[in-house]
Amino acid sequence: MPYKERRKYLQETWGFKCTCSLCLASPGEREASDNRRMQIVKTRDDMVKSKDEGRHAQTIKLAEELIQLYEAEGLKPLLAEAYETLATAYFSLGHLQDAETRAALAVNGWIQYRGADSEQADQARILLHRIQKWRV
Repeated sequence: MPYKERRKYLQETWGFKCTCSLCLASPGEREASDNRRMQIVKTRDDMVKSKDEGRHAQTIKLAEELIQLYEAEGLKPLLAEAYETLATAYFSLGHLQDAETRAALAVNGWIQYRGADSEQADQARILLHRIQKWRV
């Protein structure tokens, strides 16, 4: 959410005024963050559509852009999904080393933010195992 929406949501839902570093940042920094966050929503939507349509090269491009935006915003818990999408797209194109690297990053990300026994971590492990079987 953009800054103003986040502040309103937190005040109305949880009853507090956030004092995190982003909320206390300068107006210019908050505006830049809001712009990145709006770009995240658009890029993620475009990536999902591209993935669903089987446009693997475009999916890779968008997933890489999304990773850069997540990192710029410090949204590390969201990286695992993008890495898993990258792994799937690279695998579909036969780029097995790239697929394996991204699948391993997805597994580690899901474990870190959802837990080792999470469904997401299990699905990423299955993908990693499939990729590794093809590499042999």
